[in-house]
Amino acid sequence: MTGIKKYRCRGYLYITYEILRKSRNEIAKECNVSGNTILTWMIKYKIPRRTMSQALKGRKDGFKKGNKPWHKGLASELQPMFGKKHSKETLEKMSGENNPSWKGDKAGYKAIHLWVRKHKPKMNSCEFCGKHEELVMASKTHKYTRDLDEYLWLCRKCHRNFDIIFPKLPCYNKLNQKISN
Repeated sequence: MTGIKKYRCRGYLYITYEILRKSRNEIAKECNVSGNTILTWMIKYKIPRRTMSQALKGRKDGFKKGNKPWHKGLASELQPMFGKKHSKETLEKMSGENNPSWKGDKAGYKAIHLWVRKHKPKMNSCEFCGKHEELVMASKTHKYTRDLDEYLWLCRKCHRNFDIIFPKLPCYNKLNQKISN
């Protein structure tokens, strides 16, 4: 094989890949080229490529049950806090207004609802009708601030009425004043 590089020969590629069952990277290492170069010539010569399961079948270094995954232990090297927990004091220092990412009342709808759910204790019954059903959070003024007194725990029916039906009623302002007090 003088003058021609081994990997450019169809016969060499076919024998080493198909019969000797060497991987593209092993062939590339022997020929001092990249795996992509071998792939290019395999495509050119229409040599069928193996699937991952075919490639690992019968190999001693293939993944088998009980073998350690390649990424085992990397997370702890990349992230110093992986698997550890912050102390209560540290969590307190990092939460709420002490956090540099704190947005206050400029936070979004969902963030404020989560904050209110965390800080306002859940009632056992609807604050409007008194039924013991699934309760949801409702804002009295629909302005979504961090004022806990602005929120009510209502059943779904009362929440729907409060948001959709009551504003259309002429007595809505009186009702809203009653709730506010």
